[in-house]
Amino acid sequence: MIHFKPYLVNEALKIAHEAQELSNVLTDIDRINVALTDVPDTENLIKARMLDHELRSKYDTIDKMIAIANSFPVTSANSQSIPNDLPEHANLRQDYYGILCDVLIKKQVTTSIEQFIKTVD
Repeated sequence: MIHFKPYLVNEALKIAHEAQELSNVLTDIDRINVALTDVPDTENLIKARMLDHELRSKYDTIDKMIAIANSFPVTSANSQSIPNDLPEHANLRQDYYGILCDVLIKKQVTTSIEQFIKTVD
């Protein structure tokens, strides 16, 4: 599981809400939140997979962030992942943070994805 620096998560959300040109980011974040709260029936899981695919195509930072996180040393054997977390939900959470990372880089708050990641376990 990837953990992010909370102050940068908050900064990215603040920027996304304030920057008019980032309204599409807020729309995508809202779509993720809706997908995460939908009852996990087959139809909604298919929609979640489709949304994940769409977002990964739209934001190349998501896959880059995952690749970088996979290169980090694991800090703990005790993962704090959500019990019984569906893969579709885990992917959408990664998308969420990948989009926030994209905001930070585009707005030059950070210069690299590594600066956004706190730890990996």
